[in-house]
Amino acid sequence: MDKKIINHCNKNDNNCMESANLQDIRINQESTLNCKAAAALLTLIQFITSTIQVLDISLNLIFKIHLFIHYEILISMFTLWTLSMIWLIFTVLMFAGIIFNNDILILSFILFNVCN
Repeated sequence: MDKKIINHCNKNDNNCMESANLQDIRINQESTLNCKAAAALLTLIQFITSTIQVLDISLNLIFKIHLFIHYEILISMFTLWTLSMIWLIFTVLMFAGIIFNNDILILSFILFNVCN
């Protein structure tokens, strides 16, 4: 008789544990979705800022080429423009990684930020 009661209690404990695990999974999924939305929004803001920066540098570069400013300035401006374009591309990759839930794209963006 005692074995039946113990087995019944163990089965109930397992059911309780399974439902608790399912609740934990649901909570984790909800918090992940909230973080994902916030990360996507921040990355979108960063993308807009980077785009404005690239446009500003591009217009400045075109203006300086038009005025035939010294080559040293043009080289430094072109370098800055190139770095800004790379930054913009990595921002797009980060945004795509968040949207499509691809950790490799997110990791490449994080590694790029750590290296710079």
